[in-house]
Amino acid sequence: MSLIPNIPNLLEFLGSLSQWDIPLYKKLTKTDLGLKGSNGKKSNQGGPLIPVKFIDYMPQFPEPVDPLASDSIDINLELWNEKFYWGQSRSKFLYETRNLQRSREYRITTNIKQWLSKAEDGDFIIIQKKSY
Repeated sequence: MSLIPNIPNLLEFLGSLSQWDIPLYKKLTKTDLGLKGSNGKKSNQGGPLIPVKFIDYMPQFPEPVDPLASDSIDINLELWNEKFYWGQSRSKFLYETRNLQRSREYRITTNIKQWLSKAEDGDFIIIQKKSY
C-alpha cells in the first residue's frame, strides 16, 4: 500500500523526496473552499480545516495567556497547483474555540483565497515541511 495517493504528476511536483518530511494529505471540502453546501448556504470559513490528528506535525502555539482566546501564528507557504509553482504567501495557522463553547478548530487562513479559488471540492492539498 502506497502512502502517496494517486494524484497525477505528484512525484514530478515534489521533486526529490529527500527534500521533504513525510507529507500529509487533506481532501478539500466545500466548506474549506467557501462554496455553497448542500443546504444552499455559502461557507464563511477563511481557509481549509486542519484535522486534529495533523496538529503534532504543524507549528506549535505558545501557551495561551487567556484560555478563552483564539490564537494564530504566522506561517510561510509555498503554493503549487499540481506541478506548477504558484507563489509564496505569508499566512496564518490559527485555532478558535468560540469562548470554549467547542473544541479547538484549526485552519490555515489569510492570503490564500486566490489560490483556493482554483481548487474544487474533492481536490487534495499536501501539507509538508521542507527538511533542512
